[in-house]
Amino acid sequence: MRRTLIALTAAATLSGCTSEPPATPRGALSSALLADEWDRKLDAATQTPHPCGPTTARTTDCADWLTAQTDVVSALGAALRAREDSRRYSSTLAGVVKVFQSREAFEECGTDEECWRHAQQITAGTQAVRTTLGADESR
Repeated sequence: MRRTLIALTAAATLSGCTSEPPATPRGALSSALLADEWDRKLDAATQTPHPCGPTTARTTDCADWLTAQTDVVSALGAALRAREDSRRYSSTLAGVVKVFQSREAFEECGTDEECWRHAQQITAGTQAVRTTLGADESR
């Protein structure tokens, strides 16, 4: 009886009962880490309270705050384009382009109202890029 129990235990062990769980696909893990990493960077760049307002949109403080956002968005765009699966992020990359169009328009604005409108577009575009990144990764 004892030999039978030992043999059954050995057979169960060898048949895979103690095997390790399947490995997590590398792509799924790196995607989650990508969104987490860029969320932290975007949080730091868009911290509030911010120095931009209807009467302060043309100040150096506001311009610096917007530059911090566009720098992170630019780095995210470069990181996504460098990936082998960059086509997966086409919506996010389109959002990156919109942020840069708003930045260019902000740099050329003439009135407080015009500058404020473009500052809002940069900030909203930055948030949209964050949201789109999460959506692109969930596909």
